[in-house]
Amino acid sequence: MTAVEVISGYKYYGKANDPNKKIVLNHLNMSVTRGSIYGLLGASGCGKTTLLSCIVGRKFLNDGEINVLGGTPGTAGSGVPGPRIGYMPQDIALVEEFTIKETIYYFGRIYGMSKEKIRERYKLLKHLLELPGDERYVGNCSGGQQRRVSFAAAMVHEPELLILDEPTVGLDPLLREKIWQYLVETTSTSKMAVIITTHYIEEAKQAGFIGLMRNGILLAEDSPTNILERFSCTSLEEAFLNLCQKHGPSEEADRTTHQTATLRAIAGAQDLKKVIPALGTNEQKAKDGGGGGGGGGLFAEKRKPLTSTIKELVSFTSKRRMNALLSKNFLQMIRQPA
Repeated sequence: MTAVEVISGYKYYGKANDPNKKIVLNHLNMSVTRGSIYGLLGASGCGKTTLLSCIVGRKFLNDGEINVLGGTPGTAGSGVPGPRIGYMPQDIALVEEFTIKETIYYFGRIYGMSKEKIRERYKLLKHLLELPGDERYVGNCSGGQQRRVSFAAAMVHEPELLILDEPTVGLDPLLREKIWQYLVETTSTSKMAVIITTHYIEEAKQAGFIGLMRNGILLAEDSPTNILERFSCTSLEEAFLNLCQKHGPSEEADRTTHQTATLRAIAGAQDLKKVIPALGTNEQKAKDGGGGGGGGGLFAEKRKPLTSTIKELVSFTSKRRMNALLSKNFLQMIRQPA
């Protein structure tokens, strides 16, 4: 069962009619199944963070489609962004005036969890992530410690989809291995899906599937074992390097066409769909100038109307959530220096 599906995702920054606009996602296809770990690999600036932001509903595509947990991010009733997803961004977004314990309890209440459940999850996550003492203020923690707290905040409510953007940067190798073991065990015994980006390419071998991303496209999407076999390599880093060299430099406007030609040379025309599923759709999109989305598909962000029912509004402003927000504002007010 699919947790995330991206169909010919296209995203740029700048004006639509500007020939020098920055194309970040170039008709990208991606599929993540429930109960699996998907490792998204690529150099800084290749579009990984933008892709994740679109999946969680923080940003929107200019063209193409994204389906997350059976719905469209940002639409009423989808739960995305919301409690169905746990998201750890690259940038730390924690309240420095909170203690470690207050931070995890705050996010637990935001997600409507009971005190007993929060206490249970906090105990587990504190041990797993080797969090600092309960009363340590977030603002007094090191960068690595803050990342671990952010990690715990994303996992406290046991989301259906967990998205982790560079979660293991700066962590001890033993702790990184411990975290990976936990994720592998959790996804194997539940329907939770995990998307994780990492600079440590070799640790992604533990993922069920990996996507090798460059210049806004996926050069390959398959299991680590299949990728190593396909390119006759002993390491993922070597496979990625070989694939990038064969892909070569190209102008943004020609990326999709160049991608197709390169992959045919690598995998053979008969195996092309094994390297990137539904690539034929990409080729047609390139010819049609994006397709879909009506006459102005590529010239405006595809924003979905955010309509809410009374029931959804009441749920959003639940008693636990309101108490959490009020407590946050009060603690920030009394603890901030004058």
